[in-house]
Amino acid sequence: MKSLFILLFSTLILQPITYAAENVHINHEGKTMDSKIEIYLSIIEIWKAKNVEAVLAHLTDDVIWHYAAAIEPPLRSKQEARVWLTKFGGAVTDSKWRVINYSETETQLFIEGIEEYMTPSGIRIVLPYSGIYDFRGSKISGWRDYFDRGLTNRLQEGEAVPDFVEELAAKPAVQ
Repeated sequence: MKSLFILLFSTLILQPITYAAENVHINHEGKTMDSKIEIYLSIIEIWKAKNVEAVLAHLTDDVIWHYAAAIEPPLRSKQEARVWLTKFGGAVTDSKWRVINYSETETQLFIEGIEEYMTPSGIRIVLPYSGIYDFRGSKISGWRDYFDRGLTNRLQEGEAVPDFVEELAAKPAVQ
């Protein structure tokens, strides 16, 4: 009976510690994080400095990243993500990527955000998006971004940002 009590007590006490340890992550400032939104906001800050390797540190080796879900095939590894991030980083200056709304569960994060940046040729891109991020522990194992490719193309061709997009972009960001 005493052995059973010790086993039950150990299970109740040690299980949360094990779970918590699996879900703790270190952000770019060396502080621990355990919420999905904290991890995602850390990635945004890292990306503003275009630190590809630090972004990749937040992804599983076998990540499946739909950087343009329903538009382009996904990236299927950290190596493919590295190549894409390096290329995209060359097309982006002055990133003002931000989150407007979010919701998270134990294993997923849902985002409403704005990807705003300048192209090297001086064109301002303002792109509302939604994303769903699957987590395995504290790392992203699935990344799906949804956005309007037509808007992206029109803005890249020099069309002005529509007023309704500016209205969405004016919403306050999550801190």
